[in-house]
Formats: sequence, C-alpha cells, structure tokens
Amino acid sequence: MQIQTVLRSAFHKKPGIPSIFMLARNDFEKLKAQIIQFISEAHKTIEVSPSEDVYSLCIDAFAVEH
Repeated sequence: MQIQTVLRSAFHKKPGIPSIFMLARNDFEKLKAQIIQFISEAHKTIEVSPSEDVYSLCIDAFAVEH
C-alpha cells in the first residue's frame, strides 16, 4: 500500500498528519494562505456552534532552518 493511501485513511479517522517536507518558497506561501483561510472559516463555524464537547485544533506551519 502506498504511503499516500495510508495517510489519507488515517486522516479520515483522526485528522492530523505531522510531516516534514520540501517545497518551493512560493508554494509554501500558497499553502500558508490556504491554512489562514481555513482557520478563518473554522472560526466562523466555531463561533456559532452550540457548546457540546471540547476539541483541540493545532496547526503549525513553519520553515525548518538547515
């Protein structure tokens, strides 16, 4: 089984994939913008949702200096 298939399967059960990867700086900026947009949309949902259970959302995205 390919690693992408395993990761996709794991993500659907419990979203979260810690990984280190390499990509172009401008692609990282695109990824960062997508993350910021997601967080903004998530806050809209969180603000209007009735309090029922406690959840944690942790998102880190940063350059690793080498």
